Amino acid sequence: TITAFSYSSTNVDVGKTTAMPTKTITGTAKSGPTYSSSNTNVATVNSSTGVVTGVEAGTATITIKYTNYDGTTTTKTCNIVIQLLLVKMLVVL
Repeated sequence: TITAFSYSSTNVDVGKTTAMPTKTITGTAKSGPTYSSSNTNVATVNSSTGVVTGVEAGTATITIKYTNYDGTTTTKTCNIVIQLLLVKMLVVL
């Protein structure tokens, strides 16, 4: 089964986790998928499950990689924006 991202970009709050939105596309792969982050200071990703954790505000690219039966490697990417969680306070006097 080949996995691809459902979107080209997504957002996550700092300190929160999310499973990357993926979809299965037609085809088969010999191994994978494995996930990686281009900037682990901003976002980490579990290499086997694709669960992303926001570390600090910024952007990163999450990559899915798998090996095809013919030995070639295929990659799919998704840009991710890690944002600060804004908390609004209501002060009653």
